[in-house]
Amino acid sequence: MNQFSTRDGVVVGVDIGGTKIAAGLVNHDGEIISRTRVPMVANGEAAIGLSAVISAIDSLSSTATPEPKIRPLIRAIGICSPGPLDPITGVVINPPNLPCWRNFPLAAEIAKVYRLPVKVDNDANAAALAEARWGAGRGYRNVFYAAIGTGIGSGIVFDGRIHHGRTGAAAEGGHLSIDYRGPICGCGKPGCIEVFASGPAIAKRAHTKLAADHTRRSTILELANGSVDVTSEMVGKAHVGVIPRYGSVAGDGRILGTLAGKHCGPARARRGDHWWRGSFYAHSLFRRTPKSASEL
Repeated sequence: MNQFSTRDGVVVGVDIGGTKIAAGLVNHDGEIISRTRVPMVANGEAAIGLSAVISAIDSLSSTATPEPKIRPLIRAIGICSPGPLDPITGVVINPPNLPCWRNFPLAAEIAKVYRLPVKVDNDANAAALAEARWGAGRGYRNVFYAAIGTGIGSGIVFDGRIHHGRTGAAAEGGHLSIDYRGPICGCGKPGCIEVFASGPAIAKRAHTKLAADHTRRSTILELANGSVDVTSEMVGKAHVGVIPRYGSVAGDGRILGTLAGKHCGPARARRGDHWWRGSFYAHSLFRRTPKSASEL
């Protein structure tokens, strides 16, 4: 802990996903002092999901050293959650990958527990802002970010500021329909980008291809010890061999390119393979956002 500066206090960053919650303590310079990960109960009652978030936040004190000195230094809590949500009120509306929460006042509930300022935003929005400040988008005025995980998310930064739009859902690119005759998405619409290019969708497509011809030599089958029950992580590790043989993921880049083009036109694009790390920089939501890229 001595190697990190805490002179201006620290902020808790929480990233809520469909299967896990990642949380971290972050200082003013964006350095991660402590981190933790706990399971998320997405299909239970709202209170159980809230309990998982509280558990993740509480466990940060025990992983940081020296423990007694950390809690008084916490200035605020930034939470990233799948949308749609309202970034002004902190209400999680109806995310397909978090069915436990419907019109759930997440910011207010967490503020009650910790009596600290709490900001809730879309997970991809926060990751986009992090990339604009510290990552691949640094120095660019406009940044488009695509997040690939249990779902597909996207974030847009214009002139160093998150673009929320009128309803807060301006960058909900995963639920842009590209095939009105396609499979039904968790949001209820047919042919959304998420139903084709999310992690589970990639794994399902690879599974179908491999099951049709599992006798051929395959890097994915080797990673799965001969089983056709593969994960998107396995597909990612073996993508060099998978694309020419099976075409399982060859179209995903084109799909995501469509997503970027539909939203922004020419801009700096960033694909987030490990998008959850962006949530550790959620403290940037509490700081003054620069008016132009020259201030980054």
